[in-house]
Amino acid sequence: MKKQLFITMLKESRRGLLIFSIIMILYGLLIVSIFPSFEKSLSNPSFEGSGIKLEEIENNKFNLTWDFKRGYPNHIATGAVSVFTYANFYLNYTDFELTDDLAELDINSSLGEYSISILYNGSGNHVTFNNTDNYQAFLVVYITGDWNISNATISEIVTLDSLMAKGAFDEYLKDNPMMEGMMGGNIVNMYELRGFLVLEFFSIWPLVMAIYFSIMGLSSITKNVEERSIDVLMATGYTRDRFLVEKTQVILAKFVIISISALLGLVIGTMAIGRPVPWAGFIFAFVGGIPFGLAFIAIGCLASVFINEYKRGLGIIMGAVFVQYVFQIVSNISTKAEFLKWFSMFTYWDAGELMIDEKFSLINIIIPLVLAIVVYMISLHYFRKKEIPV
Repeated sequence: MKKQLFITMLKESRRGLLIFSIIMILYGLLIVSIFPSFEKSLSNPSFEGSGIKLEEIENNKFNLTWDFKRGYPNHIATGAVSVFTYANFYLNYTDFELTDDLAELDINSSLGEYSISILYNGSGNHVTFNNTDNYQAFLVVYITGDWNISNATISEIVTLDSLMAKGAFDEYLKDNPMMEGMMGGNIVNMYELRGFLVLEFFSIWPLVMAIYFSIMGLSSITKNVEERSIDVLMATGYTRDRFLVEKTQVILAKFVIISISALLGLVIGTMAIGRPVPWAGFIFAFVGGIPFGLAFIAIGCLASVFINEYKRGLGIIMGAVFVQYVFQIVSNISTKAEFLKWFSMFTYWDAGELMIDEKFSLINIIIPLVLAIVVYMISLHYFRKKEIPV
């Protein structure tokens, strides 16, 4: 029967495959479900000057707060199209006919000539506003109780360009260069779902795939050699090429099923938290990982040709995976060790580029794919000549 070994092996492994697939779905769900809580724990994008703070509380909605100053009970919060607008107003200050009693002045009309608008006029210390006029700079004018402009003082200017989201997690990233290494040196916005998943899911997912499928590749021959079952299969008319190819096809089927399970977990999780599913980013990220997965399957198959003891082979495979993983992290942290990235397969699965930029890098596809083909052909060649111990 055609594909008899493939069908038998897939049936025998269906329970383990089902369990692992469910774990991957739940893992994706768990990671995505954490994001809303993580998002709430972060500080809003803000910039704090001397005695004044601008904070974005939601899309294009801002909160401007300022300190009280003794002797200045009246506050006028203003917004301008640029810092240069304030500078222009200041340079023309002497030509600007202001009355001593600012309360009697049509301040809105006067400042309007300089594209400066009043956001707040009163004795409080904050204002919340929708930035529909696209103001870029803000300052507060402090005025004495008698509204005498000659005694007024101003705050520092804060600008939208200076807004920064900074919380406890930012400090953690700053103090842990290992995190930068795991992100591949990419600029990742952790305050968006995509950036969060690049760090929390796709920084670990390639390692899981590399370990799991290189071990699967190792077991393709070594397990049968240890169990002394390969001679029985050969006696039924199977050629060595057909044996290894069908075993590899089983691994490839598992690769597809597990990848789809992980993708499904992320999609369901994203829908569950009420966010739009970044379909393009997800597809790019998973499809871009196919050459990476094929390379580690081929490496596992090559190891299985030369190693007859499964436990010994397991140690070698695990060591090879972790060495490559460390190479990638170290190369991203240190410029002196940057050359190490070319010796790590993890370099060629750039989740940041795939997930966020939604584009493939040709070199990241070609190198692991060529390696997978070459290594697998070498495996077939030497397996034909392999002396199988009795």
